[in-house]
Amino acid sequence: MPPQQRAKQFQPFAALSGLEASLRRKEREMEKQERPVLSEDEAELINRELSALQKNDRMLVTFFRSGEIRTVCGEADPAGLSGGYLQVGEEQILLRDILRAERET
Repeated sequence: MPPQQRAKQFQPFAALSGLEASLRRKEREMEKQERPVLSEDEAELINRELSALQKNDRMLVTFFRSGEIRTVCGEADPAGLSGGYLQVGEEQILLRDILRAERET
C-alpha cells in the first residue's frame, strides 16, 4: 500500500458532520447578554468625553452589539457624531450602543 493511502486510514473521521459548527453557534447564542442600562451619571460621562473629542484623539470605547460587550481602541473621528455614530479605527459604533468612552492621553 502506498504511504499516502496508509496515512489516510489513520485520519480522524467525523461521523456527525457539522456537529462542531452547530455546537459553537449554540454556545455563542447562550453567551449573549442583555443590553446594560446606563445610569444618568454614566451617560453624562460619555457625553462629556464625546463633546471634547478632537479628530485623531485616541479612544478606548466599550460598546454593546449583537448580545456582546466589545471594546475597541484606536483613533477616533468625531465627524459622524451628528449622524449618530462614532468611528474608532475601522469600527463604526452607534452612539446608543456606547457603554464607556475614554480618551487616551
